[in-house]
This record gives sequence, structure tokens and C-alpha cells, in this order.
Amino acid sequence: MFSLEDSVCAAMHSRKKAGSLEMLSQYNAAVSLGFAASISPSSSEINPMRKASIKSFMDYPHCQGRIEPGPKPHDFASMGEFIVFLGAAARVIPTPKMRWRPLQQSRFVSSHWLTVQSHLLRPRLFPESPSPIENCNFKVNMTAQALTSDQKKDLTEIVKRLIAPGKGVLVLDESLCTMTKRFSCIGIENTEENRRCFRQLFVTTDNEISNYIGGVVLSHETFYQKCDDGRPFPDVLKTKNTVVGIKVDRGVVPLAGTNNETTTQGLDGLAERCAQYKKDGADFAKWRCVLKIREDTPSPLAIWENANVLGRYASVCQQNGLVPFIVPDILSEGSHNLKQSQFIVEKVFASVFKALNDHHIFLEGTVLQPNMVMPGYNCCQKYCLEEIAIATITAFRNTVPPAVPGVALMSGGQSEEDSTMLLNALNKCSLPKSWILTFSYGQPLQISAAKIWGGKDCNVKMAQQEYLKRAKALSLASEGKYCPPTSSRVSHTSESLFISVYISNNPNMKP
Repeated sequence: MFSLEDSVCAAMHSRKKAGSLEMLSQYNAAVSLGFAASISPSSSEINPMRKASIKSFMDYPHCQGRIEPGPKPHDFASMGEFIVFLGAAARVIPTPKMRWRPLQQSRFVSSHWLTVQSHLLRPRLFPESPSPIENCNFKVNMTAQALTSDQKKDLTEIVKRLIAPGKGVLVLDESLCTMTKRFSCIGIENTEENRRCFRQLFVTTDNEISNYIGGVVLSHETFYQKCDDGRPFPDVLKTKNTVVGIKVDRGVVPLAGTNNETTTQGLDGLAERCAQYKKDGADFAKWRCVLKIREDTPSPLAIWENANVLGRYASVCQQNGLVPFIVPDILSEGSHNLKQSQFIVEKVFASVFKALNDHHIFLEGTVLQPNMVMPGYNCCQKYCLEEIAIATITAFRNTVPPAVPGVALMSGGQSEEDSTMLLNALNKCSLPKSWILTFSYGQPLQISAAKIWGGKDCNVKMAQQEYLKRAKALSLASEGKYCPPTSSRVSHTSESLFISVYISNNPNMKP
């Protein structure tokens, strides 16, 4: 063990000479001990190193000219507070081998050292200890409430209806490009009337569906379509106690300076569109950001950009009375393993919730809509349901705040049966969960019904019965009560629904 004096002096010395691993470890210990010293300083430990530490810091060449005026010992209430400053400063002052980035320079160059270090010396780190800057003229901007209590109450009530026990979300927001692929599989031409008839099949299903489906996400086209009897789709859904949602993004576009990564557009005019959708019957919204896992992606830029876009979108939605579905869609294409996938998911989610916090989002009025933590579709290693469930819930537990009421999982291209079995495994997993885990599926609820329908009116009732069957199975899985069929009964429901590069990137497409 080394003393406080030795550790701080070694830390200052190691920063001068970019010392060895041992030096850096002593430096890290000095930072920790410095913080500890500010809580309960001991003069017997601190006084002997006063001159050495101050001189080492003041003589450090990288410090000169950047922090003006330089701090003096008498600026602090105790020597322990000065040690805290030394430790904090050492964290932002680079070794001679480091390069300063422009962002770092702009963040830390300041005319007063308190401004430079204030974000590192937040009182909330040690709520019961005095702040090192409590005697300074330091103004804190108190953020005004983004939402009124009535707005928060309305958002909370919508969420409760969406993710009530045993209920999930049907996704009917496919783009024209996606519908072309879907219809080509069943030999139907992709026309507006065929799309209307196909979606009417799900909208007009018997009232029993209200026991299994809490919300339906519609595209702009579908939102304003009508049934054969002239009733708008949103009105029909509301008669079944179903919450109506709307996709509000305008598709993904390339993100310049990255390896074929994307960002999502549509923020321009979003407030006006959300206000109109709310007036026309929508209660929640969806915005999809797409990220890929490769050797060099997702890049920090792509993660930050998409997280910030989600934060801005969520803010606009809540201001207009819509519950935002937060959709960081990490695609399953690639050969990455389960561990790599979990690492990326945690990294992305941490950035997303940081952005939501920065935009003052009311988390109780949101729903997270991610993919499950899955290995890449081309990964040679196979994983059992329990391994995937543990990786998924662990990633969520590490990043998703308990204030988020529910997680509506996407299928990620899994087959109908696999997506149902995995949802069931997630809810049966013994790891503690602070949020409701349910489904927000498109293909697993649609594909079997679409094959039975085949574009013929005489098959509508049978197709609706198949849709009810799939919805009931998912409802049971969302509560961990699903019993899988025997192998002799497994048919097309076990076929993979994965589509490579499953991205809608038409910049001219309406939401």
C-alpha cells in the first residue's frame, strides 16, 4: 500500500512522463483518494504532501496557459478540496503522447478553472459532503418543466392501455418497398387498393382481438384509408378499445463520413404533423433509427446522431400529446456473436437514454421498441432460447431505466414460432425485470394470414381467424404462459422471416 502523498506525487510525475502501467494505476488511485479526502480530510495525511503536489501541478507544462488564473491553495476551504481539483484536472490534462481533439479543447478551454472543472465536481457525487465550489459564484440553470401534470397523466394513461397485461402492438406501417416484397411472396400486385384490402383484414377482425392487441401502428397512407363501409381505419380500431399509432419518420438517409451508416429524417415540420395526427385520432407515434453491427460499426457518430434524433422526436411527440415509441433498430444481419451483440446494444441504449435525459423526456410516457439481443443471422454459433433471453434482459437491466414502463420487442426477422417462443422465454426468465416485456410485431402476426387471404375476399374470415390465433399465442407468450406446439404440428410458422438490408430508405416517401 502507498500513502496519499506517494500516490498524488506519483500521479503528477506519471502525467509528466507518460509513465508505465504502474504509474497510471497510481494516478487512478490518487484521483480516487483525492475524492475521498474531500469527504473526510485528515490533516496528518494531507499536510506532508502540500508542497510536492502543488509544485508538481503548477510546473506541469500542459497546464500553463490553459487554466487562467491558476488555482491557489487559499482558494480552497481545505487541502482535501485542492486534492480533488488535482485529481479532476489530471483526468482532462493529457499525457505528452495524447492529442487534443477540437471538441475537447472547446469544452475545457476557459478563462476560469472553476468553469473548466465544474462538471467533474458535481455535489450529487457525494450528496452528504460539502461541495468544493459551494462558496463560488456559480449559477445553475434550473430546467423548466417540459410537460404539465395533465400532459403527463394523459401520456401515462395511454401507455397503460397500450401495454396492459397480455396485450401487445400490431405493426401495419410498412413502406411501399416493403409491401412490394410481401405481396410478391403471395403473388399479389402492390396497388393501393390491394394494400387497403389487406390492412382492412386486420382492422376489421372480431372484437376478440381487443384481448390481445393494445395498439396498432399505421403508416400515413393507412391512417387515412377507410373500410368498405366508409369508416376510417382509426375509428374502427377505437371501437375495439385499440390505441391508434402513426409512423412519423420519413425514412433513413446516408450519414456522410461513415461506412454506409444512416440517420433518420423527418424532424422538419414534425410538430405540425404530430398535432394534426393527434387531432385525427392518433395517441402514439413511432420513429425508427437503424444501426448495423460490423467490424467498424456502429460508429460513435452514428450512435450519437441517431440517439439525438430520437431524443428530439420524443420531445416533439410528448409536447403534442403522443406517446413516443423509441426504436433503436439494431439489425441482425451479419456474423457477430451474441456477446458482441449485447455489447453494442448496451452501448447504443446508454447513448439513447442519455439523449432522452438531455431532452427532458418524461420516461413514464414512453415505450422502448427494440430488437431482442440476437447473434448475427450468419453467425456460425448457435444459441438456445435461455441464452438469448439472459443476454437480452441483462442488456436491458444495464441500460433501461426502471421509469420506462414497457419494452415492446420487435421480432427481428425471426419466424412466427421462434419469435413467440423467445418472447415466452424472456418473460419466464428468472432475472428481475422492472418493465413489462411485450411484442410489437409485424410479419409474425401477418404472414400466415396473408398467405391464407391471397387477395381473395372469400378467404378473409379464415385469414382473420389465423390472425386471432397468432395474436392469442403472443398474448400468452407476453405473460410467459405459451405452450409450444409439438414437432408434428409445426408447419410454415417455423419459416424464417429475415430480410437482408431490411431498411426503408426512400427519402421521398411520406410517413
